[in-house]
Order: sequence, then structure tokens, then C-alpha cells
Amino acid sequence: MNRPTPRFLRRLNEFEAGKAGSIVTIGNFDGVHLGHQELIRAAREAAVIPGVAVAPLVVAVTFDPLPAAVLRPERPEARLTSAERRQELLAAVGADVVITLETKTSLLQVEAEAFIAEVIGWLRPRAFVEGPDFFFGRNRGGNIERLRGICDPRGIRVIEVPPVPFGPDVAGVRRISSTAIRTLIREGKVDLAAQGLGRPHALSGDVRRGDGRGATIGFPTANLGDPPELLPAEGVYAGIATQLPSGENSGAIPPRAAAINIGTQPTFSGMQPRVEAHLLDHAGDLYGKTLRVELLKRIRGVVKFDGVEALVTQIRRDVEETRRIVAESPHFARLASSATGG
Repeated sequence: MNRPTPRFLRRLNEFEAGKAGSIVTIGNFDGVHLGHQELIRAAREAAVIPGVAVAPLVVAVTFDPLPAAVLRPERPEARLTSAERRQELLAAVGADVVITLETKTSLLQVEAEAFIAEVIGWLRPRAFVEGPDFFFGRNRGGNIERLRGICDPRGIRVIEVPPVPFGPDVAGVRRISSTAIRTLIREGKVDLAAQGLGRPHALSGDVRRGDGRGATIGFPTANLGDPPELLPAEGVYAGIATQLPSGENSGAIPPRAAAINIGTQPTFSGMQPRVEAHLLDHAGDLYGKTLRVELLKRIRGVVKFDGVEALVTQIRRDVEETRRIVAESPHFARLASSATGG
């Protein structure tokens, strides 16, 4: 069955349920990790109804900004993905419609039953698909059992999907969650975080002019301006750089291996944290273009070198290590194949 073109909405009342109704899953979906992807998979499975010619649409309801940023503005939580990227990822794993509600204080004050009644009224769900730690409504007053109590009298199914466990090599973390993934990224363990995300953690931003020092020592870098995503621990990372469409500067370059420095520049008495990517085997002006850099593995921490010569020697090692790691990456092979139409 051919899926409809995914739609991205901002309000519940923009959705046209039709006779088929919908299969709904609600959550922050930050990172769209493997646990979130399992919710969408279960929702797609529930949308296959014997004897029904037109399948209900799979609808993911999410929030922007994340509720924690509104409830605790003094302690903002960095996101794993921007709202736009979250939409793209949810659609890519199977959501037909993504509704991103604006997170206002008034929305967070709606009582649990009133919120679900509003969702039911506009989306006409045949089923809700949620995990065991699903909470909703004012002060997180609703949980999966309360959702069942609301839905059962209305003949709406509630499908509970168990958490997805991390692999055995992620010590001390039993199940995949956005919180656990954030912790791994902050510790620089981006390779382990990727096991929970199902892909590498990525940073994105427009390329801005820096001090040009990299070009003078033979390693020009693209400086990403203020990535909205969570920055990992300072250090040098092996990764992949991809150009994103951005208006008139949308001429794409193929995915490139990239040695990515995140942090200050202690050798040059730098104080401001930066994200700088040296794209291997690339020549050309990237200023004003939008890049996404995906982080495969942390190579080393930040080091203050005795001089430029020692720095250049280490960068050469970093580049060769980056080349090796990217060459062995199945993710890079998939990106490269997609870029060439393979």
C-alpha cells in the first residue's frame, strides 16, 4: 500500500480525520531514537485493519519547544534534534502526519482528561500507542492507566509498547531514552549514543567566517554557527559532513568524511567554544551554506600544544584516523550510495 505524502501541521484542528480516523502516538520524541521508532512501527501495524479499505493515518503529536524548556526556563535542556529535524525523522520512520503543538503555559495547564478529550475530538483515533512511562496533562497527571480509563468506554484501544533495551556494551544503561542518550553525548560517547538513536548524533548550522587560521596551516575548516542540538564533550571527532538545502546556496556536495573539533582553541588561547569541521578531500567555498555533521566517534580530547608544528602533526593523525573510521562506517556507505543513486 502506498503511503500518502507526509504532512506537518501545527494545530489539532488542522487534521482531517475522515472516516478512517487515526492511530495516535503522543510524546516529545526528542532524538526520534529506537524507542520512539518502535512506537511508530507499532502504530503502523495497528493501522492495518482487515476489511478496511482505507487505513487510518498514523499521527505523531509532539511539542515545540520541549515542555521542560517552558516549565524550567532557568535550566534549559539542549535538544537532540530541532523541531524541523524531528518532523523529518518521524515521517521517515512511518508517521503520516506530524502535529507539532506550540508549547505554551496555557497548554501545560490543561488537565489530563481535557487534553485527551481534545485529541480524541479532533483526531478521532482508533487507538493510542504509547510506552509505559507516558505522562500527559497538567503536572503530568495522566499516565498509561489513566489513558486506558478514558479510552476504554469510548471503544478506543490503548496499545502499550515496552521500552527498547540498550546493547550490552552500554554499561549501566538498561533502556533507551532521550535522557540516557543525552548523558552519553555529554560524556563524548557518541558511538554509544548512536546505538540508541539508530544513527549518529548530528549538529547543524550555517557556515560562518572564522579567523581563517585553519587554512593557513593546511586544514581549512567550516565553522558552524550556533548549532541548536546538544553539543558533546569537547574534543576531536570523526564524522560525516552533508550539505543541506538552504535557499540559493542549495547546490549539494556529496557526503564527506570530516574531522570535527568541538570546543575552544587552547593552543591559540581561544576561549569561545566552536564547532569546526575539516572536510576531507573537499575544495571549495562553504560560506553561507548549511551543513549537517554527524558524529561517529570521539578521537581525543582537547589538548594545548607547544606550538603550531606540534598541532599540525596531531591534526594529520586525526585526519588519518577520521579517514579510517569513516571508511569502516556502514552509515557512511549508505549515505554515499544514496547520494549517487545507488
